[in-house]
Amino acid sequence: MDKKLNFFLEHSIFNLTFASANAAMFAQAECREPSLLRRSQTSGSSETYAAMFAQAERREPSLLRRSQTSGSSETYAAMVELVDTRDLKSLGRKAVRVRVPLAAHLIILLFFSLFIFLLTSCGPSSGYFKIEGRFLHINQGELYVYSPDGVIDGMDTIKIEAGRFAYETKLNSEGTLMLVFPNFSEHPVFAESGGSVDIKADASHLKEMTVDGTDENELMNKFRKMIAGVSPPEEEKYAVQFIQDYPESYVSIYLVRKYFLQAANPDYQQAMQFINLLLKEQPHNSVLLRMRQLTAPLEKTAVGKPLPPFSATDVNGSAVSSKDYQHGTVVISTFLTQNYESLQQQQALKELQESSGGRLRLLSICLNPEADECKRTMQREDISWQVICDGKMMDNQLVALLALTAVPDNIIVSNGTIKARSLDTPALQSRLKNLK
Repeated sequence: MDKKLNFFLEHSIFNLTFASANAAMFAQAECREPSLLRRSQTSGSSETYAAMFAQAERREPSLLRRSQTSGSSETYAAMVELVDTRDLKSLGRKAVRVRVPLAAHLIILLFFSLFIFLLTSCGPSSGYFKIEGRFLHINQGELYVYSPDGVIDGMDTIKIEAGRFAYETKLNSEGTLMLVFPNFSEHPVFAESGGSVDIKADASHLKEMTVDGTDENELMNKFRKMIAGVSPPEEEKYAVQFIQDYPESYVSIYLVRKYFLQAANPDYQQAMQFINLLLKEQPHNSVLLRMRQLTAPLEKTAVGKPLPPFSATDVNGSAVSSKDYQHGTVVISTFLTQNYESLQQQQALKELQESSGGRLRLLSICLNPEADECKRTMQREDISWQVICDGKMMDNQLVALLALTAVPDNIIVSNGTIKARSLDTPALQSRLKNLK
């Protein structure tokens, strides 16, 4: 619990206990000195305490004398000590007057009940986020959770038992969590510090899942209802409208990523327009700033765009220029000597070049930190075309300019225009085997 809450509870309990003791002493004093107490009622609390002190001094003068040297707290202690078993028995004979201390004790009991309720009903602490859920038609299983925004590190596993699950995690920042279901479908949950959500879903109709508890997740529920039963092209139309209506929302960031950056045919130009729109409402959002940084070069080198001008030096010290690759078909690709898949792709490109009768030209970028290892691999793999390796790895200027983000990665250029990008090896072979 929060330190402030602890402080509040401790002092409240003390004050209630103290009030109970005072009530008991007033009742006791009234039993012993009714005339004294009646007289004090017209004079306020100071006379009441005076009456109590007088009564206490007659009973236990030594106790009161001891308290005089120790201040008011010892005086009260002395008075409380006088409320002993005999006093309570005498008070019990006057039931009406016993109601006062009993009421005070009932208040303390109720207060402790409230305290226990607060302990058991507290949500997650600041910096944490909690998910609870219930599934129909799933009794046991596992969910996986990760974040494309860096909200959490790595991937976690969530156990489903008796159709229910719970998960609480510390957040690096606020943003999007992705739940991966047993059928490998993915659904977003939007996490915020100190927040909690409740998920209800039918395993056979996951698109109708609801996530309640925060405003962002309520907005996502609204979008799910909007696209229920519509075709994928219509989904994109609804996504466009939603992004325009809610540029301040994390949900809109997710929709830009899903429908315009991670689609089968990404629309980087449209994505950049939406990213800039969202940044007007969320200028300090680090996720959006990173998306803009990554998307800007993709927009400039999207399919249909001209190959941007560049110049570099290859591993043998020869000049490399975009002017040399403006005609015919060119594949610009990345590889790493320790990456088997990328070396396989280099071999496939070598075979395609040899079978093309000189119609296919190649330019490779080696992402090794040392050029010497790159040269040894070129000799071993019989790579004879130009290879750039400046030791900067993914920080290579040409890699950034062409938005090559993986190993392996590639761009196909035909007569100075980008025709395809980021194809796997079988797709490259299919695209280039009938090159004329």
